[in-house]
Amino acid sequence: MHGFTAGHGIEPEYISAVAPQMAIATGLALRTWTK
Repeated sequence: MHGFTAGHGIEPEYISAVAPQMAIATGLALRTWTK
């Protein structure tokens, strides 16, 4: 996940808003890869 380093101007609100979507996307991707 590029650009996900601390101190790069990423605000906590942005992380809390995007993290669940990224987790869902990762879960879907893993499910597709493991098939």
